[in-house]
Amino acid sequence: MSDFVTAVVAIDDSAPAADAAALANALARPQQGGRVFGVHVAPDVDPPLRATLFPFANLGDDHDEIRAHIDAQATQRAARRVHKLLHADKIRAAHGSFASAFMHTARELGATLVVLPAEPNATDGAFREGTRTVASQAHVPVVIARGGERGHA
Repeated sequence: MSDFVTAVVAIDDSAPAADAAALANALARPQQGGRVFGVHVAPDVDPPLRATLFPFANLGDDHDEIRAHIDAQATQRAARRVHKLLHADKIRAAHGSFASAFMHTARELGATLVVLPAEPNATDGAFREGTRTVASQAHVPVVIARGGERGHA
């Protein structure tokens, strides 16, 4: 078994996600051979919703193109928040339900640890459903990073 940690952290453009990325870096110790990947999960958007979200954008009617555009925009916003903690080549985009898309990507990346941000206003045990599902079904240890306490779980 390898001593190196591959941490996969859920990111978005929130402060709790930045706290989680900082904790993932501390736990994986990339400078000592560990790896840290950030995964941003964007929900699926039906083509009719595109007209509501991007009424003046010239995206056409190709669902895959629309999804790629939305994923790219959301991932860029998330990357700006964690750019000091994760290099752009270590950030992945996924789409679909949070739990299934995140865990699928974590498995593909060879995760040995998952780090999730706590909900900003959550008390212990009061996590959103996707976080609870990941924590209960993960194939590796899961750490919940409490917001406002950079580097502490």
